[in-house]
Amino acid sequence: MEDYLEEKKQAFVGQIGFRKKLFLLLILLIAFIGPAVVLVVTIRATNNLGRTLLGQARYAERMMDSYQYAAVTFALCLLIMIPFALVLLHFCKRYIPVIRTLNDADMEALHIQNEQTFIFNKYLPTYIFHGDTVTFFKLLSALSIPIHNIKTVKRISSISRSPGQHIRIGTLSSNHTLVITGNNYEYSNLMLRLYEKNPQIIFDNSF
Repeated sequence: MEDYLEEKKQAFVGQIGFRKKLFLLLILLIAFIGPAVVLVVTIRATNNLGRTLLGQARYAERMMDSYQYAAVTFALCLLIMIPFALVLLHFCKRYIPVIRTLNDADMEALHIQNEQTFIFNKYLPTYIFHGDTVTFFKLLSALSIPIHNIKTVKRISSISRSPGQHIRIGTLSSNHTLVITGNNYEYSNLMLRLYEKNPQIIFDNSF
């Protein structure tokens, strides 16, 4: 049984790794597409004018400028994309230690949650239940909350109108505002699981 559980964990972690590679590939493509577009557009503009109109020296100068513009664009793309890539790498990495702690029941619940969620949330859920704790994953951090510490869960409206359900979780010591992304199942499943583990929680679904 333990071997089978470890296999399920490893398979889930493997899917996270696969998505991480896809993210990096997409970032790399974007970093190359920008300079390629600049290169094609500027070379085409030079060729449209032609050597006869520009003269050989000016034509060669403009062609050299095209490659320089492309190089500068590539450097700027890397300057933007590398920090974003690092953020995504750390985002994916945060899931792994949590998944390693799951027991068989938690792993099965995560599998069901993963099957029901929106395609872009598969293997990268907004939250994971493990034991008596729920961990919420945000782009820049992860927040673990002991379920017995939760006193209230309130659905709130968002001024930014960002996608997902916005909730405020009140604990013994603080309040946490979170966004539950994915489809409606993600939100309803969270409410149900919290209630099952702590029926004393006060839920408020009104805005």
